[in-house]
Amino acid sequence: MKINTFLLTAVTLFLVLCTVLNVCGQSPVESRPVLDLTENSWTIRLDPEATWEDDSLYLSPVHLDALPVNEPTGGWEAFMKRDGKEVRIPATVEQYYWDRDGNPYGVDGNYVGVSWFSTTVRIPEDFAGRRIVLRVESVRLRAEIFVNHKLAGYDLINGTPFEFDISRAVEPGKPNTIDFRITDPNGNFNWKDSQVFQWGKYPIVPSHGFGGITGKVDIFATGGTYIQDVFVKNKPAMNEVDIQVEAANGKDRTITGDLTLNLREQGQSDVIWSRTYPATLSPLVITTSTYTLKLEGARLWSVEDPNLYELDVSWNGDGDSDLFHR
Repeated sequence: MKINTFLLTAVTLFLVLCTVLNVCGQSPVESRPVLDLTENSWTIRLDPEATWEDDSLYLSPVHLDALPVNEPTGGWEAFMKRDGKEVRIPATVEQYYWDRDGNPYGVDGNYVGVSWFSTTVRIPEDFAGRRIVLRVESVRLRAEIFVNHKLAGYDLINGTPFEFDISRAVEPGKPNTIDFRITDPNGNFNWKDSQVFQWGKYPIVPSHGFGGITGKVDIFATGGTYIQDVFVKNKPAMNEVDIQVEAANGKDRTITGDLTLNLREQGQSDVIWSRTYPATLSPLVITTSTYTLKLEGARLWSVEDPNLYELDVSWNGDGDSDLFHR
């Protein structure tokens, strides 16, 4: 299966990490400013009185204005006075409340229902006027995300990365509250992949019954034009891939500039492949372009030599860039 080595490396880079992705680090070209909320102190509070069993469920993309707004039971002020547990994420309710019913044995200590994961972050003043995005690596199961007590995001798919624009909800230069309303409708605690649970009228995909924020969380800022997504497509030649780049233009005029791709071996500073392409972005649309990367002598991944590659994708006109790595 070595035919997938260099290609699988690239696919892993982008499927797991695009701008809707999980790990995005500092680029040697020019990096988006990123606030890592994984380093924050978070508080878990249970909301056992919350109703959820008969909720209507929604798949992405969703229109937030059409969704019900499920605030904490008793309102924000009263709920935030409840006792909670200080944690660092990734974290699950079961880590901290497994025996809340007094029975720590078997699976009886599992918490089913609604919990809240809360933190506060100061958004820098220089984020003002930019597109501000909250990016989440993984949650289980449903996440309703509030920014300054306003519903700002919704996701239903277990264990996959997602992101959404929170520009209208945040206040740069001030502390901002971030609250994840997590609903855990049940799940398995064994390896029976066929075990299906019901959430009201909906059968849900089998998964382990741990509710919480199960991946990293960060906030980043971009300009009006930015890299929306990157996808690498395998080709028959083992040293060749196609890179599909989605560049978004949120402005009401055509934007021209240069798109630069730089490839390095993981952990190395030397660029081993680089190309710059002129790009034209039409107003208020996402433009998809494909570029072919050929690397003679590409090191193929193997157990003995688990080589990976890092690709920097930068949009020169806007000054934003992403570092994609495994």
